[in-house]
Amino acid sequence: MSRMVRRFGVLLPLRFNDGSPVPDAAVADTLVEFEERFGAVSCETQTIRGRWRADGQSYRDDRNRSHPGE
Repeated sequence: MSRMVRRFGVLLPLRFNDGSPVPDAAVADTLVEFEERFGAVSCETQTIRGRWRADGQSYRDDRNRSHPGE
């Protein structure tokens, strides 16, 4: 009998809104926390780029996708 498996992806920011980089240690700590909580984690190495606007200000996003539980 097959069972349904759900896959979740989390986009982790690589930059703060002011454009400064998120420290590598903070990203690493988050990945360790996912592993501890969900038993596994995988992370894509490509950078996902985007833009968004709030209160008349335009922001640029650089993110990596992580998959807790994989």
